[in-house]
Amino acid sequence: MTVESVDALVVGAGIAGFGVAADLAADRSVLVIEQFDTATSQTTGRSAAQFIAGYGGAQIQPFSLASHEWFASGGGEVATLLEPRGMLTIASVADDAVLHSDGDEVSVTAALELCPALRPERIAGAWYDERVFDIDVAEAVTVFRRVARRHGAEIRLGCRIVSAERVGERWLVTTSQGTIEAGTIVNAAGAWADEVARASGVPPCGLVPMRRTACTFRYKGTVDHRAWPLVFSAAEAWYFKPEPGQIMASLADETPTEPSDVRPEEEDLALCLDRINEETTLAPRSLSSSWAGLRTFAPDRGFVLGPDPLEPSFVWCAGQGGFGIQAAPAVSESVGTLMRTGELPPAVLAGGATAAAVSAGRFVR
Repeated sequence: MTVESVDALVVGAGIAGFGVAADLAADRSVLVIEQFDTATSQTTGRSAAQFIAGYGGAQIQPFSLASHEWFASGGGEVATLLEPRGMLTIASVADDAVLHSDGDEVSVTAALELCPALRPERIAGAWYDERVFDIDVAEAVTVFRRVARRHGAEIRLGCRIVSAERVGERWLVTTSQGTIEAGTIVNAAGAWADEVARASGVPPCGLVPMRRTACTFRYKGTVDHRAWPLVFSAAEAWYFKPEPGQIMASLADETPTEPSDVRPEEEDLALCLDRINEETTLAPRSLSSSWAGLRTFAPDRGFVLGPDPLEPSFVWCAGQGGFGIQAAPAVSESVGTLMRTGELPPAVLAGGATAAAVSAGRFVR
């Protein structure tokens, strides 16, 4: 039996897997495997596609801020991957708590100028952050994938990891398409990351996939909506943003869910439309499309990156939560740098992040 051999086996073909592959392929052989028949078909392909500089708190922001230049410069491959959007955060009279108030406080009048579809009587507070951009996620993935393949990385779809055993100095990995020998396993499997760890005999980190619901509906207003900002509930109860000819909206829900190819629940979609109707004059009645995605969080909601202290040849790139797209460039570089030097890249360190704060070793497993 012929056993394929690579330096690094990357499990997961989302933006995280392709980003790590692009970094590692510069100095080693890399194979990316994906259990589904289509790359980026899960969380990456179901993202709201926003860069929000202040999103995620102190654990996340160093990675997001360090990623901005990569997006702005198109990863060195295209002109740019960002378009200005802005974000208007609204505290509603119905809110029990204000969970975030990003940007500068603005008046109700100013909020209505930014988004005339809001109901003024429902606004209890408003803040505007201009440091928010639309991300061209598809092109970002293409850039990572192009760089990875230019350096010789291979990609195999419909290839599920079954088990992995450490034999001497190498991993012997059984997949649905045969056996692969690898020096390192990089676990970029998103919602399935703990399952990949168990299959490899590595203790899981307690990652929790959470379902988020989203939909689109036709915009029937007479005011040009294309320049509206992303409008986000300060209580994280809903959000919406303009798209060509329609509005994309979400319940901003976080429902713990088993790893799966999730679909939206009818009750969640109905609740989303109810909340948008309460807070705006958009009057959505029927949907153009709907979907759900999994955002996977570690117990402390921080990233899990780098070699596992219990088995350094097993490398984590997981726990991206809702920040995996906007932080992907710095996360990818961080995984590669942690593998090579044990430290984070200078730009991430400058933001206050530490290797210990992202290590799987911070959890009792």
